[in-house]
Amino acid sequence: MLLFCLFSSLLVLVVNGATEEEKQKAIEELRTKVGDVPHPFMKEDFYLVRWLIATEWNMADALELFKDASKQNIKWREINKMDGIMKEDWAEFKEKFPHYMDTVSKAGQPIRTGNVGEWDIRAVAVSGKLNAIMRYMELGMEESLQGILKIRMEGKNVTRFDFIFNMDGYNEVQHGCTQCMAFYVALINSYERHYPGFCDRIILFNSPPSFEVVLSVIKPLMSADTRNALEVYGHDKTQWQKRLLEVVDASQLTPDYGGTFQRKQ
Repeated sequence: MLLFCLFSSLLVLVVNGATEEEKQKAIEELRTKVGDVPHPFMKEDFYLVRWLIATEWNMADALELFKDASKQNIKWREINKMDGIMKEDWAEFKEKFPHYMDTVSKAGQPIRTGNVGEWDIRAVAVSGKLNAIMRYMELGMEESLQGILKIRMEGKNVTRFDFIFNMDGYNEVQHGCTQCMAFYVALINSYERHYPGFCDRIILFNSPPSFEVVLSVIKPLMSADTRNALEVYGHDKTQWQKRLLEVVDASQLTPDYGGTFQRKQ
């Protein structure tokens, strides 16, 4: 398993008192040292800075970590044909496990949203389709990455996405069963191994007390960066709506999220 020492915001770097100019020079140096890469985004600032922060801006260590992690990630992408994942037929899963990325935060970051109550995780787990739904979840991660890259091509300094999910309808039978735990473990492991640090905020609201069981299982698997990104709110609408509106304009939130956005059918 890859172990990543991840980081907080990529927009504010507080490292050993280095100036922004010194940090940018370090990024440029690492860019020249990594050599050829299979994906252009691997040479972008937002990707390179991850390894420098993880190694406290030690160039030799950052280069070694970059090469080791990238080699394993590239191999994973090739084996799992990730470059073609968005061309596959996902109609069945999109109907049964809908999630969306059609809005942005106040910071201009793409937002991944969904309603857990619409999902029947147990049905998939007991039917032996856990690998299939995990690939579908990785489709969502890949779409989020591509969303970031698309926005960056427009000249905007966006480096991460937000993950905001409505937990209303969560129950121990369909979502918290013993068989379901394998889904949550696989989800966190895949994110930490293959898309580390790309999520700025993970906001779960309308979360029932019973979800704490799942959190107790997956939190130890999270990097420090992911744990810091995680925010869990109960059913107190005044509390979670206040937080959502701090991050996202009401025009970018659907009514069940406390906003006015109408999703196209």
